[in-house]
Amino acid sequence: MKKQIIAIDLHGTLLNEEWLLPQSQQEEFYLVFDKLKNDCDFYICTGNDYSFLTRYLSEEFLSCFQGFVLETGAVSWQAGVEKVLIDIDLIDKIKSLESDLKREDFRFIHYFATRKASVSMFTHTEKRGTAPIQHVHQIQAFMQHHPLEEHFKITYSNVAIDIIPKQVNKYTGALQMAQGRKIISLLDSMNDYDLAINSDLCFLPANSSKELLASIEYKSIDEYDQKTGVYLCKNSFSEGVLEALKLLSL
Repeated sequence: MKKQIIAIDLHGTLLNEEWLLPQSQQEEFYLVFDKLKNDCDFYICTGNDYSFLTRYLSEEFLSCFQGFVLETGAVSWQAGVEKVLIDIDLIDKIKSLESDLKREDFRFIHYFATRKASVSMFTHTEKRGTAPIQHVHQIQAFMQHHPLEEHFKITYSNVAIDIIPKQVNKYTGALQMAQGRKIISLLDSMNDYDLAINSDLCFLPANSSKELLASIEYKSIDEYDQKTGVYLCKNSFSEGVLEALKLLSL
């Protein structure tokens, strides 16, 4: 029997509002991971790059994962090998677009994160900032008049606005990792939308964004029937992740 894959988002899901995975919850994760590892392969699906993961998660913790879907589906990392999942000709285009965005000097952007195949504009840090949704319209207005607009789309998490090639998203990245296997996802933001609606089974922590909740159909985790669907957990952030994983381990 093929293993299922479990795809877990990072910001707002595995990490809390301070970009941390508390030690007590990390220890709980190891316990439930041991119960599921023979039936499931674990992946992190994030808008970030691999170096970000190594700054915020321990080497021991990362070793639990078979691979990583990075840059909102534009890059993968597996067995120590990084692979760009977009057309080569788009790489120069994305770098040109990033340069144009930087010249605009949007004051709400704290920094542009280092990316290979996407643009990531953080409006929030661990300490301060504003929600990306407050500023998406300004980036949309910029893109409407940009000559590269036809190649890219805008999405956002609870910390950053991302611009990615139109043919990729977290679901397309997870699909490559799954190779036909069932996908179970845990996620919270609008940049997870495609993964949420296409996964065989999906769990949302209680802190999931209002915009995501308004755009998909879901049930309470109390109605979980061990089959398919999207379920809203009672707990937030990594506590919600553990809540879902413990259900799967029963």
